[in-house]
Amino acid sequence: MKVTIGFTWTDRANDYIPTMDGYRPGAEQEEVVIELPDAAVQGASARVIAEAVFVATNAPLEVVETHPLARVIWYLLPFGRWRALSIGDTVAIEGFSKLECARLGWKALLEV
Repeated sequence: MKVTIGFTWTDRANDYIPTMDGYRPGAEQEEVVIELPDAAVQGASARVIAEAVFVATNAPLEVVETHPLARVIWYLLPFGRWRALSIGDTVAIEGFSKLECARLGWKALLEV
């Protein structure tokens, strides 16, 4: 299953700070695409997968190691091409809608 993580960039010229304003359609993003093995995501909802991406990009390794799906994601992320997922960033999961990392949890986006 293909998962596209969108790290949203700040655009100070247009007074846009994703961590303050949330995601804006068309905002510039650096995308990282990983392919999760079907066995790792069997039966998982989009929100469970998105939460595992959050854990993999934010938690210390000793925490990631205790979360089976986050551990798989952490090992698939290309070294040096990602940062901590935060407010305004997105996770698009093949076959599901695109989700925005919000202040509390996840928000489904209409664009796919």
